[in-house]
Amino acid sequence: MNHPSFLGNGTETLTQCSTIPASAIAPAAVYTLAKRSGPPDWWKQTRQEIEDLRDLEENWDSYDAHPIHSISIILALAAMEYLAGFVGVTRPTIGATPAGHVGLSWGAGDEWHCRCF
Repeated sequence: MNHPSFLGNGTETLTQCSTIPASAIAPAAVYTLAKRSGPPDWWKQTRQEIEDLRDLEENWDSYDAHPIHSISIILALAAMEYLAGFVGVTRPTIGATPAGHVGLSWGAGDEWHCRCF
């Protein structure tokens, strides 16, 4: 997948910014998203870790876990390719769920955010 924000040498130079209306995210908040001019240093390793989840077979956790669904891998890769294009987005922890989905988690202190695809 190629995205215009991934063209460049991987520096944090801004190529464009978008402002999201407060009502789209939270009351009384405005967020400005700055696009990277190239992929972050962690993108290649993250992409490979997500791709490697294809190798998990039935019962990979010894508790009857399902293999990871191909569509889950495709969705996780698409989401990460998009998110990696923004300055400030950090490398997530990659995981798999017993139901056959990809889990992406970001944490800071006692607060963790997880999205499954």
